[in-house]
Amino acid sequence: MSGLTALFVPASIAVLGVSRNPAKLGYRLLQNVKEGGFGGAIHPVNPSGESILGLPTVPSIDALPDAVDLALVSLPAPAVPDAIKALAARRVRAAVILSSGFGEVDDDGRATQRDLLATARAAGLRLVGPNCMGVYSAPVSLNGTYFWDLPRAAGGISIVSQSGAYGGLIFRHLGGRGLGVARFVSIGNQVDVEIAEVLEWLVDDPATTLIACFVEALRDGARFLEAAGRATGRKPIVMLKGGRSDAGRRAAGSHTGSLAGAWEVYCAACASARVVLAEETEEFFDAIETLVTVPTRRPAAPAVAVVTVSGGPSVIAADTAEREGLHVPALSNATREALRAVLPPFAAVGNPVDLTPQVEPAQIAKAVRRVLDEATIGGVVAVNVGLDIPEFADGVVAAARDTGKPAVAFTADAPQITARFRAGGVPVLPSPERAVRAWRALWRARPPAPRLDLRAPSLSPESR
Repeated sequence: MSGLTALFVPASIAVLGVSRNPAKLGYRLLQNVKEGGFGGAIHPVNPSGESILGLPTVPSIDALPDAVDLALVSLPAPAVPDAIKALAARRVRAAVILSSGFGEVDDDGRATQRDLLATARAAGLRLVGPNCMGVYSAPVSLNGTYFWDLPRAAGGISIVSQSGAYGGLIFRHLGGRGLGVARFVSIGNQVDVEIAEVLEWLVDDPATTLIACFVEALRDGARFLEAAGRATGRKPIVMLKGGRSDAGRRAAGSHTGSLAGAWEVYCAACASARVVLAEETEEFFDAIETLVTVPTRRPAAPAVAVVTVSGGPSVIAADTAEREGLHVPALSNATREALRAVLPPFAAVGNPVDLTPQVEPAQIAKAVRRVLDEATIGGVVAVNVGLDIPEFADGVVAAARDTGKPAVAFTADAPQITARFRAGGVPVLPSPERAVRAWRALWRARPPAPRLDLRAPSLSPESR
């Protein structure tokens, strides 16, 4: 069993730092493992040797069975080095060090991390952390984190987060949107296991359909890009990068001990590997939701049509598209003539295409299909404020399905069409700007060109 398989698919778990006090994190950690429904062997370690939460404990690491797959370490920082030595002696395969107080603090903490790594490597023990929030793996019902009351929706989103707190935020937001998580790992200071290695494992994981990353710094940028290249066309990767400003880089260094590289370098590298790089939290979650809702359909060109019955919001959508690097090309004369034949004489047919509230509902499907049949158009952003006629949503859904070109929508005060869009696999966003950026995520996650060059600029700290 490989180290990361022992992390995500363990058959047995040891929990260190277990307390009888419900206010302690060690108690919460064991409670989460038990209540999560983990079906393998659970070995809590507590000096008393008394049962906790109905589970028998062992008084020391030395009393553990040989070759436990995974240890969850929730001990004070000074006790961790001896615990890792003892786990190594028991031939434990992987350990998650949730404790903080190491390389994120000072030089002494970094020296301790080096010693931990040397001990672990000598024994073939893989380390996650320290200074992290743990591991979650839905396929084996494992909640080895400090998070409780996690969303239980089924899904294929897997998360690797350098920040434990941000990992919790991701869980909450995805759960609030009804999106399910397959795997999660908070990697903290990356003393051993780092983001690129987790990405490699998740790319080949059948339970994972999309990978979401919160990154402050990549230790091995070339390895990350190589793994991302293997994912391209198979499962999307969405990344939010922290530490872009001087203040952000200082904060990253103080809470995970990271040196964050230049934002411009990340932009170029992620574009080369088809990683969807978000600039803010809202865009990050919108991209994830959109790529889950539209799992395979991708634009063939960064050219979008805006189809609307609401003039003002469509202008904002068009402005946003061009500002964000997309094109809103004028439609051909042939397409314009075809649209004039089915729309009111005062309809705008250039792009944006304003069907107008006076449009004959029966003509909407023909008009939208004619727009998406235009060869230069890669997909559509549909905008509707207040005209709640089902034919609008039905026409967009049908045209997107029949042409294979993706659609994203912004709606307001139109509950019927909102429901029909969602039922038809069209993401619905709460503003025209967010709808456009969500459509752009589909473009950024497109399959690679025939000769994708993965040799991207270095993402090392020296690139700052």
